[in-house]
Amino acid sequence: MGIDDKVIENLYSGNMPENKIGLYNVHLRLKLYYHKGLDIKKLDSGTLIEFYVGR
Repeated sequence: MGIDDKVIENLYSGNMPENKIGLYNVHLRLKLYYHKGLDIKKLDSGTLIEFYVGR
C-alpha cells in the first residue's frame, strides 16, 4: 500500500506528468515560500506527507 516509489522519485526530480501535478505544485510552492518542500514517506499502511512552515 501507499504511494508508488516512482511517484515520489518523479516528484523530487521534477519529472511529473502534466496531468499529475497536484502534489508537485504544492511541493514547489512550499519550497518557494519556506525553502523546504514536502517530505513524503511510503508506509506499510499508507503514505505520510509532512511539511514544515517556519515562523
